[in-house]
Amino acid sequence: MLRVALFVIVLACAGCGVRPSAGAPGPTVHVVQEGIHSGLLLPADWIWPQATGVAEFSFGDRAWMMGEDRSTARACRLAVWPSEGAVYLRRCGDDAAQAIRHERWRALAVPLSPIGAEQMRQELQTWLPPGPDLASWSDGAVFRPSRPFHLYRTCHDQVAAALLAAGVPLSGSWLPARSADRFHDEVGEALAALQARGIRWVEKLSE
Repeated sequence: MLRVALFVIVLACAGCGVRPSAGAPGPTVHVVQEGIHSGLLLPADWIWPQATGVAEFSFGDRAWMMGEDRSTARACRLAVWPSEGAVYLRRCGDDAAQAIRHERWRALAVPLSPIGAEQMRQELQTWLPPGPDLASWSDGAVFRPSRPFHLYRTCHDQVAAALLAAGVPLSGSWLPARSADRFHDEVGEALAALQARGIRWVEKLSE
């Protein structure tokens, strides 16, 4: 009987090890907001393997992000036709809190498990084109993403895709209708729901 009990305990412990999110903290990323724009603040070594500190990852319309055309006519065009997108990458210093204060971002912390971090990294890779030598710079550069920008694929959608991949249970409201404030409120509610369930480090659970 004692052997059976010990066997059951061993199995239970093995089962607990399948989901490290309950007791395995990973990196914390931040959803950041500046005006109508949303982006991500990530560990810099996700972009440059030898880097330290944090880096900004942002998606948007290329002409708008580079300041070439921010007219009302451009905004109306974006509501109808897809445009050339852009991914902006920039190392923001050694500390997330310092970067957030410096940029005056509204920020939400998303604590990930190691699995959740890898799930988010894999999603972000799908937005980056193959080829650019990201290790050659860190002061800020714009890359052409693997997909265009349009009303149904905005900066909020890009951040939402990364969060969903990592396991943040967003409510799934109609994405084009979301303002930056509404989107960040939705992220905050999803994170609070995870905390209420006792999930401290986020990862996407298998069905």
